[in-house]
Amino acid sequence: MSAMTGGSQESSRQLLDGDLQWSISARDLLVTCGQCVGAAFYRLEDIGLGFRCQRCRQHSPIVRSAWKGQDWKGQELEPQWYYGLDEVAYQCLRSNVHVPVLALTTLAKSAQSFMHMPEASVHRDGYPDIEVDLWAVADGRIVIGETKISNRLEPTKRRETQRCAALRGLIEDLSSDEFDMATTGPHETGVPRPW
Repeated sequence: MSAMTGGSQESSRQLLDGDLQWSISARDLLVTCGQCVGAAFYRLEDIGLGFRCQRCRQHSPIVRSAWKGQDWKGQELEPQWYYGLDEVAYQCLRSNVHVPVLALTTLAKSAQSFMHMPEASVHRDGYPDIEVDLWAVADGRIVIGETKISNRLEPTKRRETQRCAALRGLIEDLSSDEFDMATTGPHETGVPRPW
């Protein structure tokens, strides 16, 4: 765990304990069914003295024959704890949710009052729908914006020009006070952008 987080064993343990308490991650056992020999992960709350197989639905006790794993000598090991991210947390990480979160955090730092909402698609008659990543009101100013993990809005110059034109029209229609763009991608010099 500390190899993944880059922190000490103690700080990694505290992080994991917090994630477990907030249901961001779950503690699982990997065990094998005594009937169909299907191996699977089972959450702590789904097991007791035994477990119900996800494949054949039969109840199996958690005994030596259910243990999955061996040590370097080939000896069976008692079940070990495994940790898995909750699906929502996994999808957030997979979708780069850290980019808008970092951008909103930066916007909120200097504001006396701050409200925000998640990304949303905007429908305007006569125009294609447009997705906007940042929506906020900071000290009474309406702020919208874009967030990316790269330093480009779109993969081609033509599509980028079209995207900029669509965003400009939206900014005008919404009477937005501010438009911000944020990225975790590198500057052209290759140095990551600071927040």
